Amino acid sequence: MQNHFRKTLLSLALFTLCAAHATQAQNLPYLQLIKQTATDGAANSEYGGAIAASESTKVVGARAHKVGTKARQGAVYVYAKVGNGWGEPQMLIANDGEAADEFGTAVAVSGDMLVVGAPNHKVGNNAKQGAAYVFTRANGVWTFQQKLTAIDGAANDLFGAAVGI
Repeated sequence: MQNHFRKTLLSLALFTLCAAHATQAQNLPYLQLIKQTATDGAANSEYGGAIAASESTKVVGARAHKVGTKARQGAVYVYAKVGNGWGEPQMLIANDGEAADEFGTAVAVSGDMLVVGAPNHKVGNNAKQGAAYVFTRANGVWTFQQKLTAIDGAANDLFGAAVGI
């Protein structure tokens, strides 16, 4: 169990640099710092605003990422451990995403399941009711499975501002 904790990925988010920093403890007592930025280099995406890790997977939210012409629709980058480093990320977006949804405000991952919050998502006529999106991984590829919304949701509920598994 102690060895598992030594190899647990810890992450810090730095909004001002738009970069996610990961610290990995290997063969204590020293720590190795790795700076990671979005591969597409999108400016002002708030990359690193939300982070999560599970085993050999890390997830980085970029809630202000512009998708096409949709400002602040949001995106999530999912990285898989490859050897001593991290592979190229799979970028995920909401299949029904709109401007200002802020998909990626909150992220949670456990094994082959990922949940992403989009608290500003409009549901019906309810602005900012919010939603959470569930993705699963099969053969190394993350695929959308289901959108979750509150049954009794109302405008400004911000469902998805925090998520967990």
